[in-house]
Amino acid sequence: MTEEDKTEKIKGSLDGLHIALQHKLPVRHHASIDKAVGNLRRVRQARNIMQHGVTTDGGLTAKLRQIGIHDAPPNWEGAWNAIRAQTADALGAIRNELRSALDGA
Repeated sequence: MTEEDKTEKIKGSLDGLHIALQHKLPVRHHASIDKAVGNLRRVRQARNIMQHGVTTDGGLTAKLRQIGIHDAPPNWEGAWNAIRAQTADALGAIRNELRSALDGA
């Protein structure tokens, strides 16, 4: 695969991050990285639905349920706290995998 082919597959910053982490980290770190990036993608998708008013596939309520939020609306404060916690957990998992890989190098 050429560099051009690789670049073509990267469609956004999360794709770029995911590909870089998969390429640079040993296989034992991949499952945690996959889960963390997947969580970040779901949060981003919910944000995009809200920002752009997407109503297909159940819209915002369906996407929030996919990330474990079942009471928004009307509990937007709780939804925000859950999204914030999931985002922080995903970023923390990525940080931990990077730290673990560097410590094991």
